[in-house]
Order: sequence, then C-alpha cells, then structure tokens
Amino acid sequence: MKSYFFIPGNHPKLEEKLISIKADTLIIDLEDSVGEDEVVNVLEKIETIENKAIFVRPRIFKEDVFLEQTLKDLLKFGFRNFVIPKFETIDDLRKVENTLSDLSITDEKIILLIENPKAYHFLKELILQTKLNLVGLAFGSQDYCNETGLKHELDLLTVPRFNISSMAKAFNLTAIDIACMDVKNDEVFLKELELASDMGFEAKFAIHPRQLNLIKNHKIYSDREVEEAQEIIDEFERLNQPSVFVYKGKAVEPPHIQEYLKILNWKTNYGSE
Repeated sequence: MKSYFFIPGNHPKLEEKLISIKADTLIIDLEDSVGEDEVVNVLEKIETIENKAIFVRPRIFKEDVFLEQTLKDLLKFGFRNFVIPKFETIDDLRKVENTLSDLSITDEKIILLIENPKAYHFLKELILQTKLNLVGLAFGSQDYCNETGLKHELDLLTVPRFNISSMAKAFNLTAIDIACMDVKNDEVFLKELELASDMGFEAKFAIHPRQLNLIKNHKIYSDREVEEAQEIIDEFERLNQPSVFVYKGKAVEPPHIQEYLKILNWKTNYGSE
C-alpha cells in the first residue's frame, strides 16, 4: 500500500516538511487547508520549491467559477502533477485541458478526486472523454458525504469506495483510498486501511506522520496466508500443474493459482519489509 501525504501549503515550515516527510507521494494542499485570503501568499511561497515533481491540490473550482489563474500560476512555476478536486462534469475537466493547452503543457499527471455525486455517477464517461493524462482516482469521502447527506461511516461508504477502486482497475489507474481525519486513533485508521486493502486499493491518503508508519508496516497478507499459498503452489508443482486439483478438501482452479502466485510475489518483494 502506497502513501499519498497531504501537507498544507501554508505550513510555516513547508520546505522542511517536504524534505523530512517520508511518503511515497507528497501533495501540497492549496484547497481545504488554505484559506481563500491566503492563496496568493502561499503561491508566492511555493514558487521557489525546487521539487516540481510534487503533486499539488489547487483550489480551482468554486461553485460555478473556474479559478484559472491559480492553475496557470502553478504551471508557470513548473508544477505538472495535480490532484483535481471539486470538478463535476466533463466541461469542468475541459477547462483544465484548455489551460494546459494554452501553455503547451503535455507532460501533466492528473489524479481525479471524486467528491460529489455527479462526478461519481458519470465517472466512466469522464475518464473516457477527458484528454487529461490520468494516473489515479481517489475518493474524497468527507465532501461526498456533505453533498449527499450520507453519514460518514465505513459500512455506508463501502459501495462508493469499492466502485472507485474497481473503476481505477478498469482503466489501469492507481486507486487511492480516503483520508482518515482521526489522526490519534490508530485502531480507526487500521480498520480503514484493512478494508482499503481488501477492496483492492493500492494507495491511501495520509494527513499525519503516524499514519505513514501504519501504512508502511501494514501487511496485505498474513503469515498464515503466505504459508498456505506456498503449500498450494508446492502441491500444484508436485502434481505437474494440473488445471484443477483438490487440496485439503478445497478445489483449486487457475484463478486461485494466480492469486496464490500474487501472494508469493508480494512476499518476495514486500513481505519482509
């Protein structure tokens, strides 16, 4: 499970944080954590940041207004990677496309943050129609619940979380799970993390360093699952790789073999970390 870590753009020690935080992907947040009256000053502050490969979540959609200048400023500074929030329709994404085109930008990387019922409902069409270079899909559950009236509880979020993960898989995009606001309750975060793993998410948002440690130390598969996978693959090889066989009373078919091989591959690459 990879980590995508939000750092407020108005953090007093922003550059130090960008160096010290050991996440897989860093995101400078210019939206929820930055007041509207702070945006200009924050933009001036991040212009000098050397690492322009960092992702930025800009405030570019406010109700029916497209705040194009913010995006243009970031592009002129050299930033190319963005988490796009608050969009609803293909027309919204077209505005982003046109801004990139006006500045002859072709090397962008875009993560779509699904935060409202329109974007969620028409997500497939949006992915197929946009010309943006999409690399990931993420679920903004807090805003989604505010818009729909859905109570923010894990069991009620199961369907949209799973659908967004599945849609990401369909289009070969990274599936990024929700941010957990309860930064001091490890049990809550670990429950979210476990469910995200079970739903096929490859990454999770984080907003506090302690959450990064939990993500890093999380095992997708238990020791027993790894042992069972090894036992079944050993039996598969011993039987000269039959199409179907029975192991301890359970039928094992080709899809199961692929799953067990995936578990062993995970063990080889990540299981000992």
